[in-house]
Amino acid sequence: MIPLIKVFSKLASVRVGALVAATCIILIALPVACSQPDVRGLVFKYYLEALEASKSGIDVSEAVRLLNDALEKLESGDLADALSYVEKVPDSLSRARASFEEARRRTLLLASTLLALGLALAVVAYKRLPTLYARFMVWYLSQYRFRRVRGRRCSTLKSTIISEEVAAVLLAIIVVAGVFAISQVLMAGRVVEPFCALGTLGPHKKIGDYPSRVVVGEPVKLWIYVGNYMGYPAYFRVLVKLGDRSSVMSEKGFNAPLIASFERILAHNESTLIPLSFRVEREGTNLRHIVELWMYNETVGKFTFTNRWNQVLFNATRTG
Repeated sequence: MIPLIKVFSKLASVRVGALVAATCIILIALPVACSQPDVRGLVFKYYLEALEASKSGIDVSEAVRLLNDALEKLESGDLADALSYVEKVPDSLSRARASFEEARRRTLLLASTLLALGLALAVVAYKRLPTLYARFMVWYLSQYRFRRVRGRRCSTLKSTIISEEVAAVLLAIIVVAGVFAISQVLMAGRVVEPFCALGTLGPHKKIGDYPSRVVVGEPVKLWIYVGNYMGYPAYFRVLVKLGDRSSVMSEKGFNAPLIASFERILAHNESTLIPLSFRVEREGTNLRHIVELWMYNETVGKFTFTNRWNQVLFNATRTG
């Protein structure tokens, strides 16, 4: 009886020791796990800051480039490099804001100088207007001369300067040209019809060289084109799905298995090419490689389907 008690006591001590060791490991690992930064959350946070800055006219292209580099590093699993890119974004936004404020101060100074100069010229013109008008009338009347018109007895007053009709035409041309120039200045940088673009390219980055037949288990290489012409930095999410004839589209995209996803932040009038490599694990005919474009919607606070998608049809066989 006593030996059994000793055995159980030893087992209990071993279990207690193991429990204590496991607890120590958890207590040591927990702060390390908690200290790991949420890089994707930081990317999203700084994107919103860059978006707000762009609404004020600030150039955030450098910050957008850093955020894109961070997203690419996240896709490759390099968390340290992704974090290093994200940590540079606040300084980039600060420099962009400072540069914008300096440019605005210079613009205000130039506008104030031109306004003061214009007022000074107006005052001078107002004070000297009677004298200038009298001199102009003397010069204007000196351009007229009398001559006899053939076939008539009376003399007619003719002018050697530009006629009133020609002057009116020239004035109209000047007014139209001025209105056109002002409208171009006011419309500069304004996007009339914002849109985003999505495309699928073949292995050689061309439209049309898509594979019509693939071998099960072998890699298939394609390229995805995304373009932003929305007028502001846009956060895109590209979903790649493998479907067939039964796949249908809804407001949530196609009901097909997801095989890959990518995220990119693009400035206005910027585009990118995303390399894609995937494998087909089953045989089939008329399989559909479907690419969907989603975009972050600031109004609803989440990514929404843009209804832009494209597909590549192919057959999958066991042998080449």
